[in-house]
Amino acid sequence: MSAPLTLPDEIREPGTVESTVFTATHRLDDSGLYTDESLARLIDAVPREMLGFSAMGTDPENYVWGEADVDGFDGATLLEAVKRGRFWLTVRKVMEVAPDHAAAVDELYDALENLCPGFEATRRSANILISSPTAMVYYHVDVPQNILWHVRGRKRVYVYPDWRDDVPEDLYEAVLDADREEDVPYRRAFDDRAEVYDLNPGEWITWPQNTPHRVENLEGLNVSVSTEHYTPRALRYVRSVRANRTLRKFGLRPTSAPTEGVGYAARMGVFTAKRLAEKYAARKAVYEYPTNFRIDFDAEGCMAPIEGRELPEFGRV
Repeated sequence: MSAPLTLPDEIREPGTVESTVFTATHRLDDSGLYTDESLARLIDAVPREMLGFSAMGTDPENYVWGEADVDGFDGATLLEAVKRGRFWLTVRKVMEVAPDHAAAVDELYDALENLCPGFEATRRSANILISSPTAMVYYHVDVPQNILWHVRGRKRVYVYPDWRDDVPEDLYEAVLDADREEDVPYRRAFDDRAEVYDLNPGEWITWPQNTPHRVENLEGLNVSVSTEHYTPRALRYVRSVRANRTLRKFGLRPTSAPTEGVGYAARMGVFTAKRLAEKYAARKAVYEYPTNFRIDFDAEGCMAPIEGRELPEFGRV
């Protein structure tokens, strides 16, 4: 894949790619990895625990989410369900099990590093997102740095750079500490300060670390690759925030999250102690979504409740 991405000249200044919301273009579709046939083969090949098959509500202010039991359904059937219903199918951590996808993502990141002196993307990972024409993703905060590489369909991305008054500090730190889910309360009034981008196939978007965002699909079966990474500074920042949260539990009131110097060194001591304590306590993430429906093409919305479980009120489009 020659020239796998483009980057505006003004973004190539050191640090700019990490601190700016912008869109550019890529050539992922040239790989042939994102046709229906290729995606169905990938879904059939990966372990079932790497698949997420979800349904969501229709009101971005009212969080409603459900997970499907996909055992017994092949990739072609799952893709057909996504086309007919209102679902979000995720192939998680695809770089760990699909060398061709790993090579495609690494080529993009390598090109980005070459174009941006000083930019270093470590801990790279990728999820493939396959979603229905009217699906959406709620307002949320991701812990790593993100890039959304859009391949098929059209979607609208709302990014909220001016968010500090909208996400309480304790909630923000809990998300970065992996102590709660990434979805945080949203109000439509937030959109007054949003930057809105309509993504077409072959376009990509990124934003500064931890910037809240949400997504609405506009047209067609949507296929995107969502990648996560850390620069060295970004990883230090998350560790500093996690240390701050521990310090607050002891009555201290840190007002910054330094990524270098004496302040960071002190927080690294707190962070290391925290990690050791969590290791011995066998700490697990608290956000696991219940499985409550199965795919049924004869049922409304292609969803049938699992016996003994309640189907959420997803609402109507």
